[in-house]
Amino acid sequence: MKRNLLIVVVVYSLCFKLVTSGWSQSTTYFNIKTDLSLKHYDDYCYAVVENDSTYVAYGNAIDGAYNYSTIVCGLNSTGNQEWMKEWGSDYPDNYAAQHGGLIKYNDSLWFSLYTSVYYTGTTYYWHIFLQCHNAALDTLWTMGFKEDTVLLATTLIKTMDGGLAIGGFRLDNAGFHIRKLSSTFETEWVKTVSLFDGFKYNTYTIAQTSDSGFALSGARFDTWVDGDPVVAKLNASGNLEWWLNFGGQFEDFGALVCTTNDGSLIVGNILNLYEINSYLWGRINISKMDNQGNVSWNKLYGNLGIGNTINSIIGLEDGGLLACGYVSHDAIAYQGWMLRLDEQGDSVWYREYSLLTNLDELHWLQSAIPCSDKGFMAVGTIPNTFTNPETDSWLLKVDSLGCVAEGDCWVGISDNEEEKPHHKSQMLSLRCSPNPALHTLNIQWTGNANVLEVYTLHGQLLQYQHLEGLSRYPLTTLDWPRGVYIIKLFSPNGNICLGKFIKI
Repeated sequence: MKRNLLIVVVVYSLCFKLVTSGWSQSTTYFNIKTDLSLKHYDDYCYAVVENDSTYVAYGNAIDGAYNYSTIVCGLNSTGNQEWMKEWGSDYPDNYAAQHGGLIKYNDSLWFSLYTSVYYTGTTYYWHIFLQCHNAALDTLWTMGFKEDTVLLATTLIKTMDGGLAIGGFRLDNAGFHIRKLSSTFETEWVKTVSLFDGFKYNTYTIAQTSDSGFALSGARFDTWVDGDPVVAKLNASGNLEWWLNFGGQFEDFGALVCTTNDGSLIVGNILNLYEINSYLWGRINISKMDNQGNVSWNKLYGNLGIGNTINSIIGLEDGGLLACGYVSHDAIAYQGWMLRLDEQGDSVWYREYSLLTNLDELHWLQSAIPCSDKGFMAVGTIPNTFTNPETDSWLLKVDSLGCVAEGDCWVGISDNEEEKPHHKSQMLSLRCSPNPALHTLNIQWTGNANVLEVYTLHGQLLQYQHLEGLSRYPLTTLDWPRGVYIIKLFSPNGNICLGKFIKI
């Protein structure tokens, strides 16, 4: 009996160690606003690459004359800047590729991508430039693609054959654009993928598929406001095989694409579900499909929000996914968000982040990556507002649960969770019954809610109720018109939970 008990204890200890180490590694955290450009007025951070437990950040700087240059910065393991280099000074404006403009090719070479704009009289010329750098990020050579004068670069990837693929779009609205380079970095082919339907197309991301083809994702615009998320599949020669629209009834803007380690394609976009007072409320929409465009699953994630935006999605070594973006719950302040999925597409955690506390602050996350310590790092920008006069880069390092500090997290498994019940109470969830409702709607919730609001779909506030000390509330709907209504629950720490019900 004692021998069996010892075996159980040893097995339990090993399992506990594996679970906690797999879920909570990474003891380096930071959440900082920093001037990466040093000497310039504003800077924007678009990408980050881990480099031997330190980081290299990439983005744009703006000087006092509002000229743009690309910058690359070395960060130590705690997010502090160690060096900065500035590229693209030949022309007044040089725009970093916003959906992946910096890659570590191998231990000796890096590549970066940007667009230069110059003027001759009243004519604007847009050229894509590719730069090759050594391990110290010093520039070895620069290659300009000047045969086309209306191209804007957006993304850069390494291909299976050791070459590169450059994504962008034409400002004359001809279609998606891709350039394939060989392993010696010479152009093999250039394609502008037009669907010949009268729409405008912007390329956001490229992923090479398991059949050596390419998936291009982006936005299809009727006007510059009304957009749909679209993915196009090309063969290895760059010829169009198929395309899909992942949009709904409202404007959903662009899509992002990546691959998983089982060879599947992943499409990430925002699906807007409601329009209230001219504001679109949407959730994160992620789909998994094969190289023929057959969708195996499609799921919604995260909180419903205004102006919800997805800026990055990547496949992880364990088959899961990591995505980031930003969202607003009041059309004034914006929080960044990160989403972690497992290989079945189930949510491991979703968290929203901010740094500044003024009511009008904007927090934009642009890119997120896994780190060697099992944590994650995200970068972005905190733009200037009335209360924040300067635009600076935003650096965020979290552990494997998405926590910004040890113990500061309500998700996952903890060995002392019983000692921290307040963390679980930060999350709100609600349930309404009966739904549809006739006379009375019983609203119940978990978490600490202090305010209840009910709106029509047109944004009219019908009910405002303080909830201190309550966990349920009977809403009388007898005299209300038939229709769909929106419920908003607020917690004292600023969390919001949304629901809806039908009055019959």
